[in-house]
Amino acid sequence: MTRLGVALALLVLATLTLAACDDGGTPVQSATVTAEGTVTATSSPAAAATIVATPTDEPTPAAPQVGLLLVDLVSGQAHTLYEGDEYALTRRFEADGSLWVWHVATQSATRFSPRAEPLEESDDWPWDDQRCRNVPGGEATSVVGGETFPVACGPLSPDGRWMMFTRDIESANVPAGGYETWLLDIETRVEHLLTDLTRHCGGCDYRAGPAWSPSGRFLLFGETYAGPDSTVYLTDTATLDTRIVAQGPSANNLGEHLTWSSSEDAFARPGEGGIAVIARPALSEALPLNDVPWPARFDETGQFVYSVRDRTTVADAATGATVALWTGTVQLWPSPRGMTAVDGKPAALVEDGGCAGTTVYHPDIEGLCIEGARGAAWSPDAAAVAFARPTEQVSVVREWERDWEVVVLDIATQREQIVASGLRRWTVPYIVWNDAGTQLVVLWPAPELL
Repeated sequence: MTRLGVALALLVLATLTLAACDDGGTPVQSATVTAEGTVTATSSPAAAATIVATPTDEPTPAAPQVGLLLVDLVSGQAHTLYEGDEYALTRRFEADGSLWVWHVATQSATRFSPRAEPLEESDDWPWDDQRCRNVPGGEATSVVGGETFPVACGPLSPDGRWMMFTRDIESANVPAGGYETWLLDIETRVEHLLTDLTRHCGGCDYRAGPAWSPSGRFLLFGETYAGPDSTVYLTDTATLDTRIVAQGPSANNLGEHLTWSSSEDAFARPGEGGIAVIARPALSEALPLNDVPWPARFDETGQFVYSVRDRTTVADAATGATVALWTGTVQLWPSPRGMTAVDGKPAALVEDGGCAGTTVYHPDIEGLCIEGARGAAWSPDAAAVAFARPTEQVSVVREWERDWEVVVLDIATQREQIVASGLRRWTVPYIVWNDAGTQLVVLWPAPELL
């Protein structure tokens, strides 16, 4: 995986049909996952997909260091995709409902079907843009749309017209050297130099990768270097002009980086006095959000911008007006799905706001405290919330570890359903919904870099 691929990998993986009963009022099936990985269906509404140790006279072995579980909320079946001491990673469900799992030790990936069936193996990083493939060999060569180019793969614009790539150069500015940032016109094959001033960090994490605007006209990219004048740039493909839009030691750090709206060519950036600003470069507009401190980001729908430190201040992205203020913060780790919009109003999952867990704010719920809840994520239609919660059972092998359960809360009924338990680690699991809201993938422990 290239340095650019690593940076990209850091950004940082239908209506819910399950509440506690089906339409006829019958308890849904759940499942028990034995140590051998088999699934036994039950009809108890309180049952969960639980990893059960096989009885033995031998001392209790240490729990696996890493686990990956696929939970089907409709059938109640749960499947163990991976358990072991080597690290595994997953980011998201693919558009067809399949799921890639990356095995760090072997540098290989396995794609599973929605029924947890292995579909294919690959040695390629599975979340690279598949529209571009690097050609093995000494010289940088890639294939896009059947055409070969003398450059390595980089982020492609949504319409596939443009591809950013980099070339390393020697630099006197920093010991790690620097790199040129280029833009390739796929149609004309012409390469355009954007800047030759970008600098390496010399081996770093927590940097945001380049990001295209929804229309593909604009590109945000920053240096991996984290000095006092670390720079983030904006390129307009209509004019090929590149300009500085942010500078500072944390300008391109994950969690403080500039982010695009999902619905328009607008991005959030820091402004004077420490406030957030919405920039609309096509219109040369900058809308200050006077009540929203930086860092801030757009919600999933692009309707709101909200602060991510100390407290949650939410502003309407169209007018800049403040529409909500909550004590506590919407967490970006381990799940970035903590803020969305429902019927034009913000819906948030807020931690550390006076509730010893997570507070749910929704147009139909005003401040529901779920004690112990961590790592919460909205379902795609915001009809349910999935979260992890530590149980009272403490590991007998490592006393600092806890057993976690995964729970789904139905917003309409406010009823909880435990869908997995016995996930033993010291950090909260990482939970991801599929697009239909019918499946969860649970990775424990949550990766530090998403």
